[in-house]
Amino acid sequence: MGDINNKISRVLDTDFEVPSIFKQILRKETSLLPDEEIEDLVFLDREYLRERIESPVYSAAKLLVLTSYGLIIVEEGFIEISDNIMGYKIQHIPFSKITSIELDACLLAGTLKISTSSYGKMEVEIPFNTARYYEDFESFISALRIKIVLA
Repeated sequence: MGDINNKISRVLDTDFEVPSIFKQILRKETSLLPDEEIEDLVFLDREYLRERIESPVYSAAKLLVLTSYGLIIVEEGFIEISDNIMGYKIQHIPFSKITSIELDACLLAGTLKISTSSYGKMEVEIPFNTARYYEDFESFISALRIKIVLA
């Protein structure tokens, strides 16, 4: 339990780079049922075309939350709603609907793929940098697989 609390604290303590919807979910202010518990998470930072100077966003921030009931995937959007509030995309996937998961890694490029259909089409594909996130995804996939098998 301490490990998940550390992961949650790391995201909540991050500055403005974390979209507010991510923080609301992790504080259990939205999207979670009263008795739903967060069991694991992976937070992917927003990436820019060039690190050291102000440049366009290359990859949006993403949050994957494994709860006691299912998987929540939140992705920062690029559509501006007001001066500095961006939209977001959120998916709620119950464990019973997940038919397969795939972790594909080659050198620095990794992809988590999730299918919710019987014909194997991957509905969710989340690319990530394996140098930064591989261990997070590996432990997340292990916990997710256990939940799927037990569902």
